[in-house]
Amino acid sequence: MKKILLSMLTVLLLCGSAVAQEIVPYVTYDEPAVQSRMEVALLGCYGNNVTGEVYLVLNILAKESNEVYLGVKKGSALGTVFEGVQSAGYKTRNVMKGSFVKVSMENTPIKEVPAEVQVLETVLLSSAGWDFTLHNVPIEWIDYTGKTFVTYDEYAVKERMEVEFGGCYGDSQSGDVYLVLSIKAKEGNEVYLGATKAITPKGKIYEGGSSAGYKTRSVMKNRFIEVSLENTPIKGVPASVERFDLIELNSGGYLFNLHNVPIQWDVKPE
Repeated sequence: MKKILLSMLTVLLLCGSAVAQEIVPYVTYDEPAVQSRMEVALLGCYGNNVTGEVYLVLNILAKESNEVYLGVKKGSALGTVFEGVQSAGYKTRNVMKGSFVKVSMENTPIKEVPAEVQVLETVLLSSAGWDFTLHNVPIEWIDYTGKTFVTYDEYAVKERMEVEFGGCYGDSQSGDVYLVLSIKAKEGNEVYLGATKAITPKGKIYEGGSSAGYKTRSVMKNRFIEVSLENTPIKGVPASVERFDLIELNSGGYLFNLHNVPIQWDVKPE
């Protein structure tokens, strides 16, 4: 019996080794010009199980300059193609000539990938019109179920600032609900920002501050600053609403969203 069990274990280990070898990531250069400009290695691939967005983290060695123009065209798995972000998908990435630098492509993800997909068989990337491909890319899915998180409909927002959720507070007498955010500017010491609408789990929509909803907010470049949107609330919300499924915000015409936002009624931020 022990010999049989050992034999079965040996087979399982061999099969496991074979499977592990099959999913080792590697790069091929469809256009040799890419390799003359840079070397690329995969550091990780991460997915949001709620939104289906998947992004790469790469290790890039530049050979010609301190920046590369790079974006994801598409990924594929089991015969299905998942598109990258088309209009905003190609960005200048800061790197370093002669040294490997970690580059996150979180602001240009692959869209609508089901959480059941564990490995992308191929990811096609483009650098200034020259293509190369990552093969056998395992996805590490991050569980955002029940958590508050940010997504960027317009990825130009993330080029200008990073946003973190601080809290959502409501006045049961007036029905006003407002956000407190932490914002780190990347381009200056102010951002133009307001909430456009909020949607409840039942699909009820409450409007933001309309003409008064977009204000210049004082922030600080490269440092998180707490910003209260108390002067531009979402209006007419009954105290029976415990949370919003989504709050849409606008920054200079570019949209981003907060998901799964709990409301604290008749509580003031600390």
